[in-house]
Amino acid sequence: MPTPFRVYSAIYRIAEITAAPKTLAYITTPTAAATAFILRAKVTTENNNTNQQLAFSLSSITTLGTPTATTGNILLHCNQGAAALSVVKFDVTASEPTYEDATGDAKGAFVASVPSLLGFDYHPSLHEVVLLGGTVAPAANYGLRILAPAAPVSFDCRILLTWGELGG
Repeated sequence: MPTPFRVYSAIYRIAEITAAPKTLAYITTPTAAATAFILRAKVTTENNNTNQQLAFSLSSITTLGTPTATTGNILLHCNQGAAALSVVKFDVTASEPTYEDATGDAKGAFVASVPSLLGFDYHPSLHEVVLLGGTVAPAANYGLRILAPAAPVSFDCRILLTWGELGG
């Protein structure tokens, strides 16, 4: 019997982002989970009042700690299959996680500086997906964050995180 591959998404809205660096979302794959891959990470602004240059990073968290965040609602992309084994949280408001590299330049990270009206969209080919963890790699936490150096002019955004789980 083939190993099932399931795809999930979680979407969340954050109002009035005014500080950087800030974790917008993070995903945790438990050790017992299937192997998981980030397939897409997207941040879009909800208004076009101010266009500003923003920097985003999708990178490994070395110490998660106990951040204050909101659990995302997870959507399974087909009606067949189990609930996601990974957990997604959004809008960290206290106790920011520690990242492999504070600037987002660490191995395995994806960093982009984009105009806010365009938004951030990490949508890799299958050869470029980020392996989160599970049976092939240790349990992992990856975070999507807005980076410093400048605090952004207040903006509202929507975040989409899509990932796949193999097996489990």
